[in-house]
Amino acid sequence: MDSFITKTFPLISFTSIRLSSPGKWLGICLLLFFVHKAIEKEKNTPTWDFMLLASGSLNSHQEFFPKVSIEEKQMIDSLSSLGTFTTSHMIYQDAGNYFLMNSCSLSLYQWNGDHWKIYAEKPVRGATCASKVFFRDHEPYSYSGVGFWQSHGDVFHFSKNAEVELVKTYQQPKDFYGTLRFTTESGLYSFFGHSFNLRTDELDGFLWKGYFLDFSNMHWKEIDFELNENFEKVFGVKTFDKNLYSISSFETDDFALTELRNLDTQQTGLLILEKETLKLWIKPNPNSYFLDLNWLQQEGNTLRFFSIAKPSLTELQIDELVKTAFPLGKVSLREDQAWREILNGYWKELVVVISILVVLFGLGKMILPKPHPIPQASLAILNKEENNLVSILRPYSGQVISQEEMDKILGIDSLINQDLRKVRRSRAIKAINDHGLERHGKPMIQRVRDEQDMRIIRYLIEDEALAKSVNPSESEQLT
Repeated sequence: MDSFITKTFPLISFTSIRLSSPGKWLGICLLLFFVHKAIEKEKNTPTWDFMLLASGSLNSHQEFFPKVSIEEKQMIDSLSSLGTFTTSHMIYQDAGNYFLMNSCSLSLYQWNGDHWKIYAEKPVRGATCASKVFFRDHEPYSYSGVGFWQSHGDVFHFSKNAEVELVKTYQQPKDFYGTLRFTTESGLYSFFGHSFNLRTDELDGFLWKGYFLDFSNMHWKEIDFELNENFEKVFGVKTFDKNLYSISSFETDDFALTELRNLDTQQTGLLILEKETLKLWIKPNPNSYFLDLNWLQQEGNTLRFFSIAKPSLTELQIDELVKTAFPLGKVSLREDQAWREILNGYWKELVVVISILVVLFGLGKMILPKPHPIPQASLAILNKEENNLVSILRPYSGQVISQEEMDKILGIDSLINQDLRKVRRSRAIKAINDHGLERHGKPMIQRVRDEQDMRIIRYLIEDEALAKSVNPSESEQLT
């Protein structure tokens, strides 16, 4: 029987491994490379799409911020170096690029990896408070604003050449500043806002209206809110009125929301709108979510925020929240304004087209040859009563007459111009035949070719058509 012989192997100590000098440096370089890549990934990976920061919270943001990347922490720390007085900072992330707009200024900054740099600006202060930045094809725009003297819904484009351009829109709501603003691929929506202008003393106050800016033609359209009974169940009123107050509004990837409160009952509710379907929901809430915000983050359909009233992190997942909310109705575009929009939006073009048509018509009358009038003799024939027509043609009933004889009958034999005579002959014969077809179902004159020379046209006076046209009294007169 064979026996198994167990052999032991010597222990290998990793410390005993000796690398050559080139191998040692190669290992260190690889280690540093992967560490650097890990740091860069953490630094450059966006963790949110939008952040709202109150100016007073910058120095203490480390205490209540959720996780932010190294670069995002650096850009937040750099806000204090701008030296611009503002009540809040709004940072937007688009395709990995960060843009900053401070309240009440028309300046847009971009983060260059080290500090905030002006992307485009206009030296305007105090006229564009509460503006909203949105992106079209990764180009930044801003909408709406309010100042001490006037509210407005202007749209600005921040171009890459550092210019701020006013975007031309049509049927823009007068002095209207929407508090709930959100965008889709088709356009921009603006609901519930202030409308005032101290220059004109038109103090409309807060308007529960809504408008839509169609990106395809840049026309503003008014919208309607179709609300069901759940609105009254939550707020105690049937529709939007002066008892309601809009606290704050925000936008996520798929939803827009605003917090409403009844000033009499203090009942608060979260109004949620789905962007794709424009359906509305309402989620009652005993207290305000967004009162006295210090900061807010938006990522996808999630909102994370911290407020003075509730000094702890609150997170709302809107796509989950809407599942337990009450259906409220929907938003719809007014149908009766289609033709009005066309007329109002293109009236200048219509005036130009009509003017061109009038000019072309006038030139046509001047250039084109005028129609030759039918001679008086022919007019007499065409305007005669039926009996007179029969009387003129009856002597030739059943006969084939030459072209010269026909011209004498029609009174055009004195015309020297053969082309002009041909035109008038053709018109007169057509009128007589139309008369016969209309009253008796058969023409009175037939064109026939000469049997010996087919180039020659003669005219057959139909006796049957004439016979149908003769009434008994006329027959007695003619005999």
